[in-house]
Amino acid sequence: MRPDDQFPLQDVGEIRISPDASTIVFSVTTSDVAANRSTTRLMRVAAAGGPPAVLDEVPAGANTVRWSPDSRKIAFFASQNGRSGLWTYDLAASQLIRVSDYDRTNRFISKAGNSLAWSPDGTRLAFTGTLEPAARETDPYVTSRIQYKTRTALADDRSMHIYVVAPGLGSPRALTSGTFDEHSIDWGGDGSEIVFLSNRERDP
Repeated sequence: MRPDDQFPLQDVGEIRISPDASTIVFSVTTSDVAANRSTTRLMRVAAAGGPPAVLDEVPAGANTVRWSPDSRKIAFFASQNGRSGLWTYDLAASQLIRVSDYDRTNRFISKAGNSLAWSPDGTRLAFTGTLEPAARETDPYVTSRIQYKTRTALADDRSMHIYVVAPGLGSPRALTSGTFDEHSIDWGGDGSEIVFLSNRERDP
């Protein structure tokens, strides 16, 4: 083995099996040594076997892939032209739709779990994130949190909230607000409620 031997290797990342167990969508990261860059693309393969195919219409770097209950679409987060968003992709029709803007705080949130989920009837998407604009940098930097920085920068002090949106039918509706962070979401029962985690102590 030589150091250069690692670059042709392809890393398989997120793996998602459709609810009807017919199709697998997974991410593959490749390295471009000349450009000093790595690229992650989504691929699909039949669960019964066969050659995998790249989902060319899906933006590079797509992550947090979630299948719709009817196994026709996937939802995911991705950036395109410098803008982060929530997207859906219809695998049968090869139709890509940008559902809404999406962003998240740069603060570390301990034990954060699932951040994107389809409703049981497949008509809505719930996600955790923030649609608050990023605050302009100031000097001096003022914060009221003990955790005032991330691993690589100063914290933006934005909070994570729960939003619900019907793809193609409007803007996301915020279900929570305030200075608390909500995360680790899922739909409960018949889709009339959402369960989540949040630290609601006086000083979270």
